[in-house]
Amino acid sequence: MNAAQEGEAALMKELRKMNIYTFKWPQDMDSGIDLVGFATLFDEKEPNATGAATAFVAGFQSKGTDDHFTVENRRSVPIGLHRDYWSTAGLPVFVTKVSNDGAALLVEDASSFLLENDTERQSIPTTVSIASAEADIRLRM
Repeated sequence: MNAAQEGEAALMKELRKMNIYTFKWPQDMDSGIDLVGFATLFDEKEPNATGAATAFVAGFQSKGTDDHFTVENRRSVPIGLHRDYWSTAGLPVFVTKVSNDGAALLVEDASSFLLENDTERQSIPTTVSIASAEADIRLRM
């Protein structure tokens, strides 16, 4: 439980750097989302202005681990019971694998891996750092 909470906190911090503000999703309805985030927009002419809220929203599933990321260490997120929700959600859902030692925060768009006829897949590989995927995440939102 501690590793999961540390991973979630690291994800929230990284999303804030991207001007995506999050709140915890109620866990009594385990849909495979830990956080919901809203993107904000900034006026380039007003660098000190606070961001304007938008309707750009996404769900984030965080899987924190205390294991160091190595070539041998699996960096995927299990699908489990979340297949139906992730493939039909009205908002984009991103799965993240967080190394709690700060080494990596990896992300993937869940829907890109959940094709209708792909019922055999058991996990979604996360290979891209969230920092390098910022523009893609915001576009999907």
